[in-house]
Order: sequence, then C-alpha cells, then structure tokens
Amino acid sequence: MSIETATQYVERSLVAVSTKAIKFHIDEADKVVYSTSPSSLLPAVHGVLQVIPEQGTCAQCGHEMAAVPTDQVPLFHQADVLPVQVHKKVCSSCRRETCFDGGEVSILNMGSFLMHHSLLRDYMLHFLFSGTSIHNYFRVWKQRMQDIGSNTTQLTYYKFRMGWYAFLGLLDLEGGVCLPHLPGKPRSYCDGWHHPGLPPEVPAGPTSSTTSSTNGSRKISIYSFITLLYRYTFSFLLNSGC
Repeated sequence: MSIETATQYVERSLVAVSTKAIKFHIDEADKVVYSTSPSSLLPAVHGVLQVIPEQGTCAQCGHEMAAVPTDQVPLFHQADVLPVQVHKKVCSSCRRETCFDGGEVSILNMGSFLMHHSLLRDYMLHFLFSGTSIHNYFRVWKQRMQDIGSNTTQLTYYKFRMGWYAFLGLLDLEGGVCLPHLPGKPRSYCDGWHHPGLPPEVPAGPTSSTTSSTNGSRKISIYSFITLLYRYTFSFLLNSGC
C-alpha cells in the first residue's frame, strides 16, 4: 500500500463526531478538567455518567434546545472504563440537532465509543519519548485494565487506532514541540529516534527549520512533527496489507 493510499484510507476512517481542536500544550485553565476523573467531573444517573452538549440556544433560530438521550457507550480513560449516556440537543422550533463534541471536558467522541484525552495523550508521549508502537501500547493498556477488573472487550485494536488517527487530525501543534536529544542517539525524528522503514532525516517542508538551545533540545516544526506522527502510524498500514 502506498503512502497516498494509506492517507485516503485514514481520511475515510476518521469518523469522529468531535470537531474541536485539541491543544498539544494544555492551557492552565484546562488542566483541572483534564486531570479530574470523569466520574468526579460529570453528573451520573444510577451509576451511568451523563454527557450533554453545552449549547443552550439554537444557532439557526435562537430558540431553546432540549437534551435528548441517544446511546449509552463506553468511555475509555487512561485509568478506567466507564459507562456513559450520550445526549444531543434538539431545537424546540426548527428541530436542528447538536451532537456532543466532548472537547470541553477532554473527551473525544467517536460515535460508538468515547476516548478520554488522557489515554490518547499518554500514548502520544510514550511514542514521542520512547518510540512505543500503537500496538504495544494498546496491549499494555489492556493488561492494566484487566489487572484492575475493567472490561475492555468493547475497545478493539482497530477502534483504538481509529481514535488515535482522529486525535491526530484534531491536534493543534501551533508553536511546535520541544523534545530532548538523547546522547548517543542519531538526530532523526523527534531528536532521538529513527524507526525502521522511515527516512533517517527530518523531511524538508514549508516550516521545517529547527532551532537549538543551550540545554541540548531543539524545536521541530509543526510540519515535521505532523509528518513524523502520520508516517509512523501509516507504517502499520503499509506493513499490514490493510
């Protein structure tokens, strides 16, 4: 499978309901929401968490919007799996509907399941600082959940991968990313890791300049970072024959 074919495959698979951008660097104001367990942050009815769109009035006609329950789906968190009742908002006049996005409470809505940003960011940081593959991280997370008695059967590797691609598609990398250079390691992607099958150098691009600092770190451009993440995740598709 070519890179172009893999790109089209991933674009067709990005079925996330969420559309809000996800910041790479978490703002101070958002850290409380991000770090608070959903079971403490969200209201619950009979042990089932409730998520409802924030919008109060219809953007089209200005009338009030009412919450209507849709599906009960699992929320996959870095440290737990939780049942959630998803709601949509429906305009009382024109019947316009608004779906739950989730970005305001650090949740990615994938329609048939929800993923907390903490789980996706945890994999992202494992990948950036140690080169962990998606499959290996998924296996470790599944084992951790089994150890605490959480049911993970509803999250397959395919769904996890699609959630990761959707997360990447919404990730806002404005300002670039600073990562340390590892002593004795070749300077390649992310200043330290070169993965099999990928070029040994950061590809040139419109904004691919780098800057050095006294602490041995360098700043990789938005273009290079996106290329790194997408090409590495594509490597699974290229090698699997999907």
